[in-house]
Amino acid sequence: MYVCLCHAVTERKIREAARNGVSDFEELQAATGVATCCGACREYAEETWQEALAADALSRLDSAAQIWSPVI
Repeated sequence: MYVCLCHAVTERKIREAARNGVSDFEELQAATGVATCCGACREYAEETWQEALAADALSRLDSAAQIWSPVI
């Protein structure tokens, strides 16, 4: 789904940026152009980006737990 119509930024692009290490919203704006024109998308773009960061962090924790899990 498109988040930013002004710059044709999709949820997928935002999630991909989070997976690729974009660590703050200003960096996301620089990388994608999201929320740099009319600003109508800013709230949803930030929510989508935060959710993507959280999902990525959980995925990394799950992977680490599987690697370091003791064998019983």
